[in-house]
Amino acid sequence: MKAKVFIIILYLLISQNSYSQWVGKFQNFGDNKTVYSLVFNNGVLFAATGAYGVSYTSSNGDDWSSELTYQTIDGTVRSMILNENRFYASVDDSGVYISMNGYTWTRTSLGDKEVYSIAANSNIVYAGTWGKGVFKSTNFGATWDSSGLSGMRVTALAISGNYIFAGTNNSTTPKGIYISTNGGANWTQSSLNNKVITSFALQGTNIYASTYNQNPSGVYISTNSGVTWTITALNNKLVNNVYTYDNKLFAGVYNGGVYYSSNNGSTWKTKNEGFPPTSLPSVYCFAVANGYIFEGNYGWSVWRRSYSETIDIKQLSTEVPDGYILEQNYPNPFNPTTTINFSIPKESILSIIIYDATGKKIQRLLDNENIKAGAYEIKFNGSHFTSGVYFYRLEAGDFTNTKKMILIK
Repeated sequence: MKAKVFIIILYLLISQNSYSQWVGKFQNFGDNKTVYSLVFNNGVLFAATGAYGVSYTSSNGDDWSSELTYQTIDGTVRSMILNENRFYASVDDSGVYISMNGYTWTRTSLGDKEVYSIAANSNIVYAGTWGKGVFKSTNFGATWDSSGLSGMRVTALAISGNYIFAGTNNSTTPKGIYISTNGGANWTQSSLNNKVITSFALQGTNIYASTYNQNPSGVYISTNSGVTWTITALNNKLVNNVYTYDNKLFAGVYNGGVYYSSNNGSTWKTKNEGFPPTSLPSVYCFAVANGYIFEGNYGWSVWRRSYSETIDIKQLSTEVPDGYILEQNYPNPFNPTTTINFSIPKESILSIIIYDATGKKIQRLLDNENIKAGAYEIKFNGSHFTSGVYFYRLEAGDFTNTKKMILIK
């Protein structure tokens, strides 16, 4: 334990001023907590921990509240979500808790179950238990009823339209993904069976599932509501969590840190700069907010880095231009990837947004990112969009510029 703490402190001293590396954010939080879930709301980042309830920071992790909520939450918080301005937390041995603000929590009537996963849509809430199947509430968690998969360990849940996805980890009953299309009344096992499912991520019509222990283990994708599944290029790792943000994928790997994909999992890159290279963390969760990406992990608490440094943005020059410049993408027309170059005269909070021909916003390549002065390039991957005319727009303070590009498949 002392050796691990020494390694973490050493790397913090080396990398704490680095713009492009992970940095541990432990002030008033501690450097040895396990964080299972991160939720951002109204300028505050909430972290669900093992045995210490929920902690929070309003300074992007620079300082955490010392007033932890473990006094009102009894047990390890396995997952936490925000839905309809309500927080829901699934807790070992004490069920589901609800909060209207993330600071004070109330235990629901589902208080005698070991709850590992939770998902919600409007007033409908599903809770996945360890060995007791799925429970459902139709009134924001006030009351609960059994909703199938009795006897199963339900470790992941997701809702997409009329589809409910349940990921399981069973010792006797076949593992894998079960699907319901009628509100949990009936469940059908999908083709992704005999796998330990640790999480789901939804991205448009794509559904991603992270798997653990059974080879091949990694991140799987379905493009047809879970009927069929294909393993992505991340196919030989034990994956704790898969997370999507603006059509980009992040995977938290057991003792492997962070992996990133910008093309639906066709290729992956490690994003572990700043972590001790001889002892990479087991990452359980992610959140993106205020130009940063945060990760929570086993025994190393919460780490942070610039979000723009994790995605496909490349600084071409530090030379300062006279003004903001947005160049024409190349190639144009393109299929499926194109490059967009831009230059900024001073450190700026900027966004690059992609629109379709109707003016509908379809993707943010950069989302209010803090970028230093210089020249940059960023790539846009249109592999999951149809042929046609698209527009990309640079926004930085009072400056805006929009250009047209054409995708031809």
